[in-house]
Amino acid sequence: MSTVKHDGKLIQTHPWHNEDFEKTWGFLDCADKVIVDIGADYGSTPYFFLQKRAKRVIAIESFQLDYDALAAYAEQEPRVIAIFKHVSNAKDYKDLIICFQPDIMKIDCEGCEAYLLDLDDRWFAQVPEYAIELHNLANAKQCGNPHNWGNDLRPPFEEKFKRCGYENRVDYLGGTWVIWARKKPKCT
Repeated sequence: MSTVKHDGKLIQTHPWHNEDFEKTWGFLDCADKVIVDIGADYGSTPYFFLQKRAKRVIAIESFQLDYDALAAYAEQEPRVIAIFKHVSNAKDYKDLIICFQPDIMKIDCEGCEAYLLDLDDRWFAQVPEYAIELHNLANAKQCGNPHNWGNDLRPPFEEKFKRCGYENRVDYLGGTWVIWARKKPKCT
């Protein structure tokens, strides 16, 4: 288990389920960026993004035990804002975009990524870069989400990104699909 000592407290920094964050999220250029991290677990992804020189991480977590550890980390790390919230509809995404104006939105929330498809394109396009872990259909049924997940979500996300002016990349990483999307540069 990896930990760091931060202001006298030990903070867990190892990835959940030994996930390779460099492989999954290392594609992101975090330097001097505001990141909304939906599915921040106990603080391992905010820690990773700060090591990549993120300016600030808005860390959203919906599981109480993980949130408690995340909040303890955020108390010691002023660049992390911990929020206990279950993102459960498109309005939640819109509110986060309006409130925090993120440069990057990272989403690994065991299903709430599907609600991003319901977000109006003009709000969706306000975020310059996305990194989304797509989950499987079994999780969707367990959580009662009406959307199909995982590979079933690839086509609608790819279409939404194309429609909103993003270039994207999709990878299959050890049982999980991850889609990265960045706004296309504007030609002058």
